[in-house]
Amino acid sequence: MLVAVHAGAGFHSQNRAKESIRACKQACKEAVKSFEQTENILNATASAVVALEERSMINAFPHLMNLTTQNDPCTNAGFGSNLSLNGSVSCDSSIVLVAKALAIEEMKGSLSLGRVPPIFLVGEGARDWAIEHNIPYFHPEKLITDESHQAYSTHKALVERKAEKDAHSSSCLYDRLDTVGAVCVDSSGNVCAATSSGGVLLKSPGRVGQAGVLGCGCWADACPEEDISVACTTSGVGEHLIKTMLATRLCEAIKHSTATASVVEATSKCFQTHYQNCEKFFSLNEPSSKQAGFLGLQYSAAAGVGEVFWAHSTHSIPIGYMSSRDARPNAFISFMEKDRTSQVSSEDCRLNISGYCFRLK
Repeated sequence: MLVAVHAGAGFHSQNRAKESIRACKQACKEAVKSFEQTENILNATASAVVALEERSMINAFPHLMNLTTQNDPCTNAGFGSNLSLNGSVSCDSSIVLVAKALAIEEMKGSLSLGRVPPIFLVGEGARDWAIEHNIPYFHPEKLITDESHQAYSTHKALVERKAEKDAHSSSCLYDRLDTVGAVCVDSSGNVCAATSSGGVLLKSPGRVGQAGVLGCGCWADACPEEDISVACTTSGVGEHLIKTMLATRLCEAIKHSTATASVVEATSKCFQTHYQNCEKFFSLNEPSSKQAGFLGLQYSAAAGVGEVFWAHSTHSIPIGYMSSRDARPNAFISFMEKDRTSQVSSEDCRLNISGYCFRLK
């Protein structure tokens, strides 16, 4: 199997870059460890995202000592998430699995009772369902960090003084777009994608971002007749990613590319056409509101080879990947400024895109 993760498109200082690299490496290790124990890519993908969410939760919740994480709230997901306008924590997440028989087997129990398992839960219903299924519940107040509270207080004061009319003060609300995500595939072509986020700073209470909406925050698909599995996870301003259904569109672009060399071209064109240059979906004129990033993969089960690729129009995005054949994960920060050769430019946008080929057989 291979897992790839990102820790959010946005701006990463030198200190945050180091923390994010550590987070990506740990997430990859957790995913590979989970797959070795269960041979289940759904569990592996979830383990990667949970590791990105919970690097800082041991100190807050000592009973989580079984997690091999550290006190390091470097992502906007789970512990340390951006706060809503009323000062509360509200997180979104989703996961998509495309497997030949696994999904059907997991659904049999509920279907035999005449019930269709839910695919989208919110609020108290989501909390009660999690508790019923023995998923640990943490009070939202326990997820607030000193850093997230300080950011909330500072930016709320600016908004209350109507400083949102200042381009700088409004754009800074989008500086932390650290939605986290993971994509995973096994040698048989079973593929999975997941996304988790604390949302945009000062979001409206009750708001659901792209991380909670299938096809917008993440998507996965497989075409057995064409021998291709694809997956994608996105990071950016949720409202725009929902309107454009970017994750789904990127997966479709990947599937219809004819060769590995054309994946870059296909995804770049898709991103520019359906996101950055799609004016009918955007009510804001600031360039920062249309910044985003994505992580994807394609894989051929017959050939046993595939490609992981990532792109961003933001300052940077942390990336990590690891296969079950690797001794250690590879993680780094992709910077817009440091890789001019792989940039795709147009009149309206720049996109930094790169990739990595892998083999599972």
